[in-house]
Amino acid sequence: YDLRNMGYTAHAIHNHIATFYERNQVYAMLGFDTFTSLEYMTNYTTNSLGWCRDKVLTGCILDALRSGEERDLVFAVSVQGHGKYSSNPPQTPYPITSTGLEDNPSLKNEFEYYINQLHETDEFLGELLDALREYPEPVVLVIYGDHLPALAFDADDLRAGTMLATEYVIWTNDDSLPKVDQDLHSYQLTACTLERYGISGGVLPSYHQRCRSEADYLSGLSVLEYDMLYGDKLLYEGQAPYPRVNMRMGVKDIAVERANFDGKRLVVKGDNFTRYSVIYADGHAHAADLHPCGRSNRGISAIRGCDGAKHLQRRHLRGGAIAIAARAQAGCIAKSAYENPLPEPGGSERGFFSPRTIAYRVLLNQSMVSCTMVLSTVSSPENTQKV
Repeated sequence: YDLRNMGYTAHAIHNHIATFYERNQVYAMLGFDTFTSLEYMTNYTTNSLGWCRDKVLTGCILDALRSGEERDLVFAVSVQGHGKYSSNPPQTPYPITSTGLEDNPSLKNEFEYYINQLHETDEFLGELLDALREYPEPVVLVIYGDHLPALAFDADDLRAGTMLATEYVIWTNDDSLPKVDQDLHSYQLTACTLERYGISGGVLPSYHQRCRSEADYLSGLSVLEYDMLYGDKLLYEGQAPYPRVNMRMGVKDIAVERANFDGKRLVVKGDNFTRYSVIYADGHAHAADLHPCGRSNRGISAIRGCDGAKHLQRRHLRGGAIAIAARAQAGCIAKSAYENPLPEPGGSERGFFSPRTIAYRVLLNQSMVSCTMVLSTVSSPENTQKV
């Protein structure tokens, strides 16, 4: 919220389903303008436990940075190293192995699974740094871990640090920030980073920046937090200053270019389809197959052109309008509508339709974000309904 007042657009990115820890709800409450979850990602792979590999995040982060002219805050949460770790031996040997745990095969398998996932995350960070070095705007990148790995060890097993400490790194692509080593609490990291660039604003960041060295710093922080969360909000004259944001899912428009009934099935072609996309016909969602088609002149950076053709068997259709929707875990995200009905089987016309517009976009909780056009539910124009 504070950075928005300074002209920033806030993006959240997470390469897992949107409802994981209810991020589709929480991020809107925190003031994020967009949220790109797994349902809006393409060209990703999963590891042996089904977690999405982190390398997909590089393209997602760059897409967010390029999505508008404003300055950007991008909060990306990786998932590949998420526990619980596999205690079973791998089907093929890991590239990285360990010694010293031979007397505990299960722990050895968990540890080797973890370090190999961490190695791939490290490669992703290297790719991200390479991309950001060439980015034409100043970039500040903060990297940190939220907890230690879910392995069976305790404080006595650590050679350095504690069970409650992880490392963090602050990096820039223009060498504008002198290196400073200091221990911070996680709730101080944002304020500290902003302060080093002369950015201040908002109650808590300003308090951290100005009062961190005061003797009553922690007690004052507790009072502020209580007032903001549970008290009378005296800081804001009794009013909640941060309303829920009309958060957009994804940063790319889902666009339908054409639909063609080839005699056996409906083929819908367009941009930014994912494996979670479905076809809507007669007001109902139908599962469909994604067939990527590479047309590099489409200018879609992360997907390299037409994102796919969605196929739907003719038996599912009974006339009326058709539409494409990206389907997330708990609701419909976006639709791009056609106003014409499908041709009847055997007709001379094969059903190439021109897209009308983006019909509407809703959040996962079904609350409306924007309403811009009309969906025709039947072929007769006088029965067209507004969404």
